[in-house]
Amino acid sequence: MLKVYSGKEYDQRKKSLNEYVSSLGEVSLERFELSNILVSSIEEFIATEDLFGKLKVGVLDLDNAQSEIVDEVISKAKQFSQSKNILIIESNEINSVRKKKLEKHGDYNEFNPSGKVARLSPLAFKITDAFLVKDKKKMWSYYREAISLGEEVEQIQGALMWQIKCLALVCDSQDQSSSTLSGYVYSKSKQALRFFTRGDISRYALELMILAHKSREEGGSIEEELERWMLSI
Repeated sequence: MLKVYSGKEYDQRKKSLNEYVSSLGEVSLERFELSNILVSSIEEFIATEDLFGKLKVGVLDLDNAQSEIVDEVISKAKQFSQSKNILIIESNEINSVRKKKLEKHGDYNEFNPSGKVARLSPLAFKITDAFLVKDKKKMWSYYREAISLGEEVEQIQGALMWQIKCLALVCDSQDQSSSTLSGYVYSKSKQALRFFTRGDISRYALELMILAHKSREEGGSIEEELERWMLSI
């Protein structure tokens, strides 16, 4: 899996990155700087299993690295994305060409000058993970925690819609290459299919679209509508 944290709001970026790593539980964590390590060493770390069976997480700082070495790392984005281990790339600034390549294969989190993250928080991913195993209790618990911390309901709904779309793509694809999904997302969604029928996937997608429309048109609370939906699956 590949994740990227970029932007000049250093404190917010670091906080979000550290919260994500903490959400993974006990992992084998290593931090890299391209100024004193070979790219091949990073490849080896991500590709091999931990001696004690832990998830391996590498945090790679691109700042102050030579341009050609950064390009070498980014050229291997697909390879990193297909690993069951996680590589996290962080940088103050990533140009548009490199950003496009990273977005294609990884989860790209960018922090704008206001200090707000442009992508989803760790709690949103915890909600989608609970959805994948139809654990209503955990979904609801993470949802209430997210709301209490000021998460936008529309972002949470969007995360759930994205996950449902992934399930549909996996269900309708013969293999990962034909699904357009990264290896990590494809594998995770495929494992979850045992909890869903194709009818479930279509129904949930429709229900989420309807509740959003209903709250806008009828002036209802999308927060309450989404909560009811979670408890109904």
